[in-house]
Amino acid sequence: MAYQDPKTKKWVGDSRVTGCPRKKKRGFKTKRAAKNWENTRREDLLNPKPEQIQLTTSEACLRYLEHCKRRGFKLNTYRYKANIYKSMIHFWENDPDIKAVDSIMIEEFFDHIFDSSGGKTVNRYKREIKSLFNYLKKRHLIINDPTSPIDDYEEEVFKKYVPPAEDIQAVINVANEFESDIIRTTYHTAARSGEIRQLTCDDVDLNNNALTLWTRKRKNGNFEADTIDMSQSLSDILQKKLKSCTKDCPWIFPNQKGKQLSKYTLDNIMPRLCKKANVKSFGLHAIRHHIAVQLAHKNWPLIKIQKFLRHKRATTTDIYLRSLVNIKTDGASILDDLELSMKKHNLIESR
Repeated sequence: MAYQDPKTKKWVGDSRVTGCPRKKKRGFKTKRAAKNWENTRREDLLNPKPEQIQLTTSEACLRYLEHCKRRGFKLNTYRYKANIYKSMIHFWENDPDIKAVDSIMIEEFFDHIFDSSGGKTVNRYKREIKSLFNYLKKRHLIINDPTSPIDDYEEEVFKKYVPPAEDIQAVINVANEFESDIIRTTYHTAARSGEIRQLTCDDVDLNNNALTLWTRKRKNGNFEADTIDMSQSLSDILQKKLKSCTKDCPWIFPNQKGKQLSKYTLDNIMPRLCKKANVKSFGLHAIRHHIAVQLAHKNWPLIKIQKFLRHKRATTTDIYLRSLVNIKTDGASILDDLELSMKKHNLIESR
């Protein structure tokens, strides 16, 4: 409690907090000033401010990458992010405090990437760098995200290759039974190659004619399940594959040792078969493109295609389709019908 020194006539702050050393401070001109000091010290002891963490950019990146690893991000995703952050620091030619990184520094790096690799690449870089700063901001390691003021860069229009039906059939014709089953399963599910590799016996439900596909194509890379209906052809393929399943080999498409088929092995099946069939090379994911285009040509509504492709948002499906095919609408002919209807309506009213 504050008191006045009888000799100096100055006020003394006397701070007493349970569990902490007693401390006095002399020389205050007023009792209020002494009490303010006591209250401030009490608050600092009972509610200490969090220690300000100083991080260089590389240290901040490593902290975020460790977070990604703990969240189960794939190794290739981890490496992709790490290479982007490494390129950014290398471009600056120093490793600044993460709080000192501003929009100008980021934009100069983006301009450099745009000049060398184009808008599509720089926009991908931007997404990864923005993810880094969002992580840091949520943990109060920075105040502002320096990527926020930076607009996306212009991208060149790019159409993904969509193999024709006859090329897909040609590849199936030269494939062995194991390879053919993989291709046809991909065709009847429009699944991603990683989802095909993940298939196990437990994912097949013949009683309910359902198949569960596991994907990480979700926010934060979460591993989630999608259940789809099976066509008769798909059911026949998987019923046959189930006969080979054992406790030690639960995979629908295992390697020769009964282990999970590697990404490298799966990715090399299609290029080899395309060469053997003498058709333009395409991968398993291109079959997903082919199915999406066929559904669009069949005039399936966007919402149905979205559900079939298992996209979370319709905007994703719309962007996906636009990268594959020029979607035509019936807008022009509908306008003729509307005008004709309007004329008939006016004619009736005039009578």
